[in-house]
Amino acid sequence: ETYIREEMIQMLIDAEYDAYAITDFVNVSEQILDKDADLIMLDINLPNASGFEICRDIKHKSSVPVLVLTSRDEMSDELKALNLGADEYLTKPCRKERILARIANVLKRYEGRNNMLEGEGILLDRNTYTLYIESKTAPEVFLRGFAHARLFLFPVVPDVLHVVILFHDVQQ
Repeated sequence: ETYIREEMIQMLIDAEYDAYAITDFVNVSEQILDKDADLIMLDINLPNASGFEICRDIKHKSSVPVLVLTSRDEMSDELKALNLGADEYLTKPCRKERILARIANVLKRYEGRNNMLEGEGILLDRNTYTLYIESKTAPEVFLRGFAHARLFLFPVVPDVLHVVILFHDVQQ
């Protein structure tokens, strides 16, 4: 699908987006994460690894939005992609206006996410001090049953987050 890929790149450039295509399908997730993209457009049918695997890997390591654009039009495929963390699912063929509108919509939803500090499986909102572990807030994960909890953040080393949680156990 070289022609379609090149057409998509040109469409994005014409819409004033910076666009990059991965053509070497070895260690795709790592290549994507190295690019520090604002959005990932992903097909499901790829050589060496399925788009489902790549979507899951990316969403476990990053909060970057994923738009799936694929020829697979089964509801089960769409639900699987969305359950793995995809933010949008479009089927080919698709009009360029629809693709660009969905891209703009996803980017709007992710606006202001620069305040998020990411780690593997951990996301911290620096504005609200909400800690997300595997996409769940910290209280949902390990503070159930505790009446009071305080979260102290110690940025000892730049971009390295040290977390201390003090809590009072009401079950005692």
